[in-house]
Amino acid sequence: MARELTRCIDLARIDARRRRHDSTEPEHLLAVALESQDIAQAVRARGLDPMELRDRLESRLTTRPAVGGYRDGSDSPLSTSLTRVVGRLKQRRWVPFIAKMTILDALLLEPSIAELVFELRRGNDYRYVVERARARAVLSGHDGVGVEHIFSALLDVRSFVDTVRRAEGDADRLRTTVDGVLDTERPKSDLRRAPPIEPVVQRMISARDVTALPSGETLVTIRMLCLQLARQDESERFWTAAGIRGSDFVRAVHLP
Repeated sequence: MARELTRCIDLARIDARRRRHDSTEPEHLLAVALESQDIAQAVRARGLDPMELRDRLESRLTTRPAVGGYRDGSDSPLSTSLTRVVGRLKQRRWVPFIAKMTILDALLLEPSIAELVFELRRGNDYRYVVERARARAVLSGHDGVGVEHIFSALLDVRSFVDTVRRAEGDADRLRTTVDGVLDTERPKSDLRRAPPIEPVVQRMISARDVTALPSGETLVTIRMLCLQLARQDESERFWTAAGIRGSDFVRAVHLP
């Protein structure tokens, strides 16, 4: 792992120098990592589209100001955020609960990368929603992934918002409530590891009707996740904020 990390950092520095950026950032390291088939497959295994992630990443790197330095071949220095990423990987041998951390794991704990993930709009199945919810937790520095993070991710899925409205609910009020909970009620974490999935969310994503369907049926598996969400007691205050009940949402899901 140490040799692979050193090689990737060297390539990330070359990329930063080529782009004439003033420092080597997590985005440069991610760009290098995504060239690996193993990393691309790991992204797919999280329900995300590696091509969309690569496109959004390239857009961010392209719009980063070029400072015109490092033409003499000197290395672009590591940024504070990339140093944090490297630190997570180097401490993995001493901290048992992050013993299996990969370069991708360490990068996804960095808010700037989590922001990229949260912005993704294409995915394979329910895992896409869960991964974006995890990214929302990282962005907020939260110590777990709860139903509020799931709601936050789903509110960017058109079919979910349409179903709330079909149930005569107020999606804007729902979003305001979710954002308020995320901003004020969640405990913080130092993000040395990925925020764990909380029991209520684990129950949802472990349900047979969520996991049994082929991963290609994106809308179907997300719909099943939504149905599980509607049946959780912890979700009720969010449905109330939207002016409906979970049972109203379930009925709207099943409407032709």
